[in-house]
Amino acid sequence: MALQILHKGQQISLAIDTSGFTGDPATDSASLSAYVGGKVAGVNSATGFAALADGAAAGTVYPIGFIINDASGYFYENMPAVASGMIAVTHGNCVVVTDQLKSGITFTAGEVVYCGTGADAGLITNVAPTGATPLGIALSGASGAGAELTIAVSR
Repeated sequence: MALQILHKGQQISLAIDTSGFTGDPATDSASLSAYVGGKVAGVNSATGFAALADGAAAGTVYPIGFIINDASGYFYENMPAVASGMIAVTHGNCVVVTDQLKSGITFTAGEVVYCGTGADAGLITNVAPTGATPLGIALSGASGAGAELTIAVSR
């Protein structure tokens, strides 16, 4: 389980950079493996294309919403991101459950959650990066590998 939407916000599609695509669906799909359902995405202000969000105030990719489906897909199913050049994102006020959490952190219900920075870009954390805007409030607790966190998103 990567992302479960309990109360939906708005669904939007963000353009991905396809300039490096080879025309081979398997290769192109593999190049999108970082775009996992449940991670936080935004638009890179330098390129205008979708990227994993960085919660740092000085970052170039501000959080917009949660990636709905893995962009890389699987060989035995449809690969919509490769075919369309877009990733689907839910944003705005919504309630989601995600397992894309920064490792080693224990989350408790009622605490503010943020988007990770640097190597943890796109992951959920409860450590506030300097000057970062909160993503929302944890509605459940979560700890350990494979844990799932319910979040009321208030962006």
